[in-house]
Amino acid sequence: MRTTRSAAAAAVFAAVLLAGACSSSTKSTAAAGAPAQTTSSAAAPVTVTSTVTSAPGSASGSSSGGGQSTAVPSSAGSSPATAPGSASGSACQASNLKVTIIHGTDADPDPSKTNDPATVSFQNTGQSTCTMQGHAQVDLVSTSGMDWPLEDQSGTTPKLTLAPGTSALASLYVLSHTDGAGTNGFQVKSAVIIPPDTKTPTTVPWPWTWALEDQSAATHPGTFIGAVNQTASS
Repeated sequence: MRTTRSAAAAAVFAAVLLAGACSSSTKSTAAAGAPAQTTSSAAAPVTVTSTVTSAPGSASGSSSGGGQSTAVPSSAGSSPATAPGSASGSACQASNLKVTIIHGTDADPDPSKTNDPATVSFQNTGQSTCTMQGHAQVDLVSTSGMDWPLEDQSGTTPKLTLAPGTSALASLYVLSHTDGAGTNGFQVKSAVIIPPDTKTPTTVPWPWTWALEDQSAATHPGTFIGAVNQTASS
């Protein structure tokens, strides 16, 4: 009986040892598996990092910051690209302009006609292209020293580009005086002309001897200056 009980006890003891060994093995296996789970969860940032790296054109910072900083220089850089077109000619300076009233058979106004135009020329004598836009300021000076600032003609004022040697032209409309009409004549001696975009006057001799109708005090005089609106090559 003792032998039988001893054998049974030994069997129970062996079973307990075997169960303990299995439990220890299971815990060790679970503990060993933990790093694998940690490694698996740590792989997520690698995927995110890959997404940031593929963000457009940025070697620094986050994907949102990189995208914005890339777009701003691109937009700002497009403006200078159009600048050379507008800067191809700055406004013509008086020091580089030759101002004349064109005189000749074809250019002379007909004193028998109403508002027949003369032509004022602004030639670019500089070395660079320049632009001109608007009306010249014209003051007629009489032989008696009277000054008559002319009115501007309303209408469009195109922006003209003048290469070196090219002239801009404006029409100067004149209303001739008729003798015996009971009105006064304005005998012009010279014209003081200031080109558009400048403040420098040029005094030009008046090339004709017949008088204009004196409308220096009129609201809508028949003698006035038109816009600079065409060009001519020398």
